[in-house]
Amino acid sequence: MQPSLTLRLRLLPAASVLTVVLAVVVTVAGCGGVQRVQLYEGAALPADQVTVLWSNPRLEIEVDRQYKLPPAENARLHRIELPPGTHAVEVRCLYQDANIKVSPVIALAMEGDAAHSYKPRVQFGRSESGQPSCKARMFDVTSEPGGEKADSY
Repeated sequence: MQPSLTLRLRLLPAASVLTVVLAVVVTVAGCGGVQRVQLYEGAALPADQVTVLWSNPRLEIEVDRQYKLPPAENARLHRIELPPGTHAVEVRCLYQDANIKVSPVIALAMEGDAAHSYKPRVQFGRSESGQPSCKARMFDVTSEPGGEKADSY
């Protein structure tokens, strides 16, 4: 009869058990879901009172020169909550090129409506000289088919 996983852990020295537990905790913390970022004062507001900007792992994002997505967390999905209104979103495309890693800043204006979600999207290409290039635009995904589910990642 094979001992259970619990029994096997009990048979391990205490230091090994601690190492296994820490490894599981670090793995679970690193996998986390969506990172919520609130860019307004006070308690969290209901979803129908905020504008939501979703991150894009292919872009560096800065919002209103107030919040810049940490580069180490770029691959993680961020739900950035903002008050409705006009917001300046600056993005830089992240290239997979060996020589050029990021694009110059692209300024995007976002007219954020309450209860709407927005995503910056990018199109990559190459210039005539072979250098990487990109174009970025902001989209109101709430208005797209299925967009009412945009916040249900």
